[in-house]
Amino acid sequence: MEFSDSSSIKFWESVAILGGVAVIVGLFGELAEFLPTWLKSKRFRKWFHKKDRLLLDQLVRRFRLNLVPIEGWFFVLLMAGLAVELFGSAKAMLLSDAENRELRRELAAVDPRNANVSDLSATALLTVMGRTFNDLTNRDIKGRVAKMTLWNVDKKAAPFDILSAENFTPNEVWDLVGNDRIYGIRFHSFNFMSYMGQDTKVMAIDDLGSVRMEITFLATNSKIITGGVIVTVNNTNIQFQIDTNASGLEPGSQEFLVIATNVAQRPVK
Repeated sequence: MEFSDSSSIKFWESVAILGGVAVIVGLFGELAEFLPTWLKSKRFRKWFHKKDRLLLDQLVRRFRLNLVPIEGWFFVLLMAGLAVELFGSAKAMLLSDAENRELRRELAAVDPRNANVSDLSATALLTVMGRTFNDLTNRDIKGRVAKMTLWNVDKKAAPFDILSAENFTPNEVWDLVGNDRIYGIRFHSFNFMSYMGQDTKVMAIDDLGSVRMEITFLATNSKIITGGVIVTVNNTNIQFQIDTNASGLEPGSQEFLVIATNVAQRPVK
């Protein structure tokens, strides 16, 4: 916001005020044509003696002779003041709108949600029923133990990269004392879409509805009883809750599908 813009707005607001004053003065001048009628009214004349009434009549006649040119000047002042007031108000409004647009543009430029995605990662925690089983050593054709894809609320693929996980971490302490097994998986992305010129704004996470994880190390008869996912886009987080009813072994595949849904409509900072 520049100082000159604010000064210009104040100047044209002052011009509009000056025009408004001219309108008021011109309006009072236009009302002067009713003055002779009021001076000759019986209600007014009864307050004067007979001699004074004669002087009053002479004054009214002289005033009427000069009324036409005076009234004309007041009419010009009224019209000019109205024009100046309208022009000044319109000019000040246009400058104010332009200033507001520039301010919104500057605010949008510094809003982190308007930045392009430069870092994309996720952390998943899964609790699997039981612990008397061995983890599988399977990996997909790319050497991953799990991959994650992001999906919008309308069930269309979100404009984000696929996230990969090369390893997982079981909760060893809980394995010793608990009845279930807890896994931690860290996903990351190399941001290939940005490298290919397909930039995505951080605010695109507002449309995320779910995440899909394809996991290779879970046994085919595993049963997930709870879990959650946190997706981090730059410095903004969004949370997902694992849908245990929608998770299970994919038909015709050795990969275990885990689906988590968005727990909030807006991302958590």
